[in-house]
Amino acid sequence: RDGLEGYATSLALDRERGTLGDFMGRFLIGLDPYDVDAVRERLRQASFAGWRNNWMDIAFFDLAAKQRGVPLHVFIAEHAELEQIMPAPESVAAYASFLELRPPHGRAESIERAMKQGFTSAKLGVHGTEEEDFAQLRAARAAGGSLLELRVHAHQAWSVSLVEENPRW
Repeated sequence: RDGLEGYATSLALDRERGTLGDFMGRFLIGLDPYDVDAVRERLRQASFAGWRNNWMDIAFFDLAAKQRGVPLHVFIAEHAELEQIMPAPESVAAYASFLELRPPHGRAESIERAMKQGFTSAKLGVHGTEEEDFAQLRAARAAGGSLLELRVHAHQAWSVSLVEENPRW
């Protein structure tokens, strides 16, 4: 209604993304798009139909932040009534995100490619064995050296494996 758009990202596995709007639209039509609490509740209720779409709420947070004219992280912190210990940065530099597991030489190659593309930071997924995880991290550090900020995502809050058991530590 005011020309603003909110964005979110998620994994679309196949053709379901083509009908997602028809399915979820029924739950969201008529809501005030700036009322993020109402949207989150409606998404929670929609999950009873078997489709979990809580990732969508970030698009509504993004929209509400744009409407208020504040960065998204500021809006989220204010909404959650989080006390900021230090000022939040105005922006965070883009980083290369590697959540898939790779052998150390493959990880080193991907880090080198990312750095050639201008990335100065990378996030790695670790969810193999402790030995595999540390080998991958050592390879990334060796490839990136001191010029690369290294981040790690351990996937402990959302461990999903459809094929085999994932290690959890």
